[in-house]
Amino acid sequence: MNRNELYMSKIELIRITNPNNKTGKEALQIYEEAFPVEEKRPIEKHIKLMQENSLFRFYAAMKGQKVIGMLVVWELSDFIYIDYLATSPNHRNKGYGKMIMEQLQQSSAGLMVLEVEMPDCDLAKRRIEFYTRLGFNLLDFPYFMPKYNNPNEPYPMLLMSFPNKIDNDMCKHVMTQIHLNAYNAKV
Repeated sequence: MNRNELYMSKIELIRITNPNNKTGKEALQIYEEAFPVEEKRPIEKHIKLMQENSLFRFYAAMKGQKVIGMLVVWELSDFIYIDYLATSPNHRNKGYGKMIMEQLQQSSAGLMVLEVEMPDCDLAKRRIEFYTRLGFNLLDFPYFMPKYNNPNEPYPMLLMSFPNKIDNDMCKHVMTQIHLNAYNAKV
């Protein structure tokens, strides 16, 4: 399949509320394998949020009948927080991450925010470049992510916003909402 054929194929985002069906299990497996322990929520809490929190959205990214990735977002009152994005190992570096994000951007109106690692290694720089190509803006605002395995040891990160850059007052609001909802932590 050439690059043009790849982009003709549509990605569908299917919300998962049942982690026990085949699609849910495959999407959760991608989540489990894609992120280091300090960057991911324990799977039991993840499943509980999936079933009980109306702001939390866990999606399987489908290409036809195949689960090719997963996406987690929080639909907060005045913005969408993109928590996780990953493709399965055998579908990486084929443009699917871009297609998943474009699908989200097309189906959602308004502000979107995500966290990225500090650009101190090639992989982190590539992630920032990836989101920049998708129209996200790197924000100059001090931000720390609470670690799931040690909330008292914050981890320095950066925020990016789409479609526009946001000011420091909105950054403070965004940070507070992310910490309260996604991390269950006070700022």
